[in-house]
Amino acid sequence: MICAAAVVVPPAAAADHLVEIDIVGINDFHGRLEQNRQSAGAASLAGAVQAFETANANTLFVSAGDNIGASTFTSFVADDVPTMDALELMDLDAAALGNHEFDRGRVDVDDRVLPAVEDTFPYLAANLYDTTTGEPAYQEYALEEVDGLTVAFVGAMTEDLPSLVSPAGIETLEVKPMLPEVNRVAAQLSDGDEANDEADVIVLLVHEGANGADVADATGATSFGQLVTGLSDDVHAVFSGHTHQRYAHLVPVDGWGADVARPVVQGGQYGEALAHVQLTVDPTTGDLVASEAHVVDLVDDETSELEYPQVEAVQDVVDAAVLEADELGSVSLGTVTEDLFRAQNADGSSNRGGESTLGNLVADVQLWATQDLGTEIAFMNPGGLRTDILFASSGEGDPDGNVTFREAAEVQPFANTLVALTMTGEQVVQVLEEQWQPEGAERAILKLGVAGLTYTYDPTAAQGERVTDVWVGDEWLDPAGEYRVVANSFLASGGDNFTTFADVTAEDRADSGRIDLQAFVDYMDAMSPVSPDLAQRAVGVQLPAAPEGGFAPGSTFEVDLSSLLFSAGEEQGDEVVVHLGDTEVGRADIDPTIVDGTDEVGRATVEVTLPDWAVGTVALVAHVPGTGTEAWFAVPGQLPSSLVPVEPVRVPTPPVVAPDVPVCIQVGGISPVPAEAVGVVLNVTTVRPNSYGHVVVYPDGATGRATEGSTVNFEPGKDVANTTFVPLSEDGRLCYVTRGAPAAGVLLDVSAFLLPDSGVELQASRRLVDTRPSTPAGPYVGPVRNRTPYEVQVTGEAGVPAEATAVLLNVTVTGPTAPGNLRVFAGGDDVPGTSVVNYAPGQDKANLAMVTLSEDGTVSFWSDTPVGPARNPVHVVLDVVGWVTAEAEYTEIVPDRVLDTRDGAKLMAHQERTLDLNDLADLPADATTVVLNVTAIRPSSVGNLRVYPETGGATPNVSSINYIQGRELPNLVVVAVPEDGRISLYSDQPHGGTVDVAVDVVGWFTADAEGPEPV
Repeated sequence: MICAAAVVVPPAAAADHLVEIDIVGINDFHGRLEQNRQSAGAASLAGAVQAFETANANTLFVSAGDNIGASTFTSFVADDVPTMDALELMDLDAAALGNHEFDRGRVDVDDRVLPAVEDTFPYLAANLYDTTTGEPAYQEYALEEVDGLTVAFVGAMTEDLPSLVSPAGIETLEVKPMLPEVNRVAAQLSDGDEANDEADVIVLLVHEGANGADVADATGATSFGQLVTGLSDDVHAVFSGHTHQRYAHLVPVDGWGADVARPVVQGGQYGEALAHVQLTVDPTTGDLVASEAHVVDLVDDETSELEYPQVEAVQDVVDAAVLEADELGSVSLGTVTEDLFRAQNADGSSNRGGESTLGNLVADVQLWATQDLGTEIAFMNPGGLRTDILFASSGEGDPDGNVTFREAAEVQPFANTLVALTMTGEQVVQVLEEQWQPEGAERAILKLGVAGLTYTYDPTAAQGERVTDVWVGDEWLDPAGEYRVVANSFLASGGDNFTTFADVTAEDRADSGRIDLQAFVDYMDAMSPVSPDLAQRAVGVQLPAAPEGGFAPGSTFEVDLSSLLFSAGEEQGDEVVVHLGDTEVGRADIDPTIVDGTDEVGRATVEVTLPDWAVGTVALVAHVPGTGTEAWFAVPGQLPSSLVPVEPVRVPTPPVVAPDVPVCIQVGGISPVPAEAVGVVLNVTTVRPNSYGHVVVYPDGATGRATEGSTVNFEPGKDVANTTFVPLSEDGRLCYVTRGAPAAGVLLDVSAFLLPDSGVELQASRRLVDTRPSTPAGPYVGPVRNRTPYEVQVTGEAGVPAEATAVLLNVTVTGPTAPGNLRVFAGGDDVPGTSVVNYAPGQDKANLAMVTLSEDGTVSFWSDTPVGPARNPVHVVLDVVGWVTAEAEYTEIVPDRVLDTRDGAKLMAHQERTLDLNDLADLPADATTVVLNVTAIRPSSVGNLRVYPETGGATPNVSSINYIQGRELPNLVVVAVPEDGRISLYSDQPHGGTVDVAVDVVGWFTADAEGPEPV
């Protein structure tokens, strides 16, 4: 098939005085030596050239660049030498340098490529300059004599070269604008000065082209269009490349008249076609009198039969290369369980703007290969993936799933090294933003394969503002933090317009010297069989504008999600579900329509309804069942000014922690705790410690005594719990550390959270009293006497302000020699009948107390045992973890016992008992939270007590008190008040177990005017 455009010879021209010159050209051959589908192969290409030469001795053969690089395995594995040998046998007359000639940098071009072909054809580039000399770095033009006429070929390189190859590899080259440099050379060749060479015909070979087949694409407002329309009238034809398009245009030129036009051609790619230009020149006047332009197919579209015979000498070169490549390429590297694809457009062509299973796998490989360098994140450019990895057999000797060296090499043929870089979190985000390319770039989006991180983005946002949230592993990325990143040497030097990589200093980068292909080989050997990961690592999230103050609890709004699916036909989900914690808040069908050039395949509009208990900024998670895709995004909600109770939620913690090694975790921003929370109420349980010791919980970043107190004191083999109020760091984190036990488990259950201006202020633990002589603090030193009140000033001490009305104390009794209890109460008040800590001989015990202050800001403590005061010395430690002010919607009361099973039936194993708070005469109707002191009395076995709002649902799997057989164990419990005012107590014990329970109400919180319902 021939696509053609022609201007006929004018009648006034005498045919016997004219010279017809045929020029045939290739572009973007990329080492396609063998015949394969529409690629004719080098031998048939040679036959086509010979056919033109036979028809017209005045035939010239040229290339518009990218003869080599990104080649198929047969050429790649031999460093493209067979391709260069074949082109020499075809008598190629001239070639423009293409960007892929520079895949290995300028040194490789200068020292290997040019010497390999210099005896046959020149590589040309008029707009590449040496930065040292300021002179053109390469031959600018070449001259050929044809039937008495001199034909000049001028070369030019795309101005995008620095973004297409490793900038480090061409750091000694300056890429100047094409148009002025080409016109400069054309003017020199047409100035009549024989001393600087003259030409009758000038042809431009340019490695740049139009992005479409219409003439408007070749003459529009692009760098190539400006070149075509701005060329000097001394240039008679243009052979273009780089964009892998087919076109044959005749473009009018001012000053030439209406009877003749300039051919502008490109022959597609991979030796599938020849671009053909015929120029008819009057040798007497030197005028171009006629021109034609064609694209000539080398393979029949319907039958795939070759249109031209194969040249034997060239086929011998191909056969030898195939033989060597088959031997090297047949080595099995491992297996895959399914296809690994690049992203695709709707027509099945490769889409560099979409996330792909192959891109993410290669990023995984590179992260794995550099883990010894401390890398945490990997990036892979989509243009570095040249083909897919297919599960199906390629033929005999290659079973399904087998991955050969040839297949791996065809995916990554560039031999890039892996570079480790130290980057800030802000720089990592900037790299992600640079996926949306600058205006005028060849592609609007280049989607990076990523490993070690996931992120969300808003596809509708402005340039540089699209990335919304980034996680490294399970942690939010810290913009000010430092991360070790790996990328191939092309990306690491700023290729593909990822300029942030280029900004990383030499001190913060290290080339590992490891080749990307070898990393893949090693990975396949270690990890086979390899399967595609169907979890999207980037998801588009478009949130509606929030009303002033945030979305109200119970409100409904729509969220637009995208990039939920891959685009190459992978088996994936068809529905997306959105959760807040364990509560489903919306679901929708996924539209699998591909949006060409983007990563927007897999779109859904989800109607989200917030639960009535959702307050503050809540973290929603969208997931696609069956794929592993999860995307977290924050939604601003209304903020009450109160303490907000929640159904107890367990925070994920390691199963066992080593002593003296802090464990820090994210709590704020993780459902149900909003990002605005300044503190949480935790029930802290130690699980199966193997010796005596204690655990302390504190805000991340705290130092000194805040990390040295005790939240729970434990003993070997016993599960012990205590409630505490813990402030959160500014970024919503807390830490805990165990002391003493070589191994212990720690459980953290959130029962409430505090918001700003709640009137409850928390702080890292500060010591108010320590009666031990070795670590004295406060007014008393020495053993605490039995049944003697000790009054302590609280306001003005340990961070407590004068306006405080109540104090949150972690109360610890150490060194008791007899059983007893400690009571803490407002200074000067009568000793209450309820205890804060119940202790046993030889065991340190701790408990949280919320204690009303006297008018002058004091509390008293009082120790009670059944034996004489001289025989039961104890020491008392009081640590302040917070206080309550008059602004709080909190009411303290004299402890009011609402349950004591010793007056009736014990609580049996697996029995639930209901406590009706409506029986409290003073409890207001708007109470949202009740504060209880709960004591488990002499349980008959191990087990735990659970206290929770009665909802009719499942019993929560979190404990309020963990039993030690025969002991009295109190704990402060903060529990939501449900609408019917009923809470439940459940004893989890082995069959036949019993326990007595005493419950004292010590206070409650009420909602403000716009307060939330309990969670």
